[in-house]
Amino acid sequence: MKVQYRRCVEDEDFIDQERDWSEYFRIIFPKVSLGDIKKFEEKYKGSEEEREDLKEIYISSKGDMDIILDSIMCSTIDDEPRYREILLDMIKKNEVEDFKSFSRENKKKKESRRKRVSNFLACYVHNNNDNDIHSKVLT
Repeated sequence: MKVQYRRCVEDEDFIDQERDWSEYFRIIFPKVSLGDIKKFEEKYKGSEEEREDLKEIYISSKGDMDIILDSIMCSTIDDEPRYREILLDMIKKNEVEDFKSFSRENKKKKESRRKRVSNFLACYVHNNNDNDIHSKVLT
């Protein structure tokens, strides 16, 4: 066993193989492009996986839409009406409990959520002088 180890360590090729791990990992795990993300988003949104994720997060957050929107992959504030529709259907079918924080969420909280997102995007665009948020996220 010791002889085999020495042979490996002394072998120059073995040592040379260790020098470019980043290239090796880039081959195995290619860079993720905006197109890749969009393709994944198209596949994920409306899928059974998204529905199950929504159900799981709805239950764990006890219906808090802020947490739901922050937790579901690829979600935006624009997904809220769609999520509400799916969740109301689940409640109707007794798949999930009707949490007060969901079904009786007041208008003020909804408006506050929309305003936070709007302020964040406005601040981001202002600070970066760039309307393309995706290009900044992926760099």
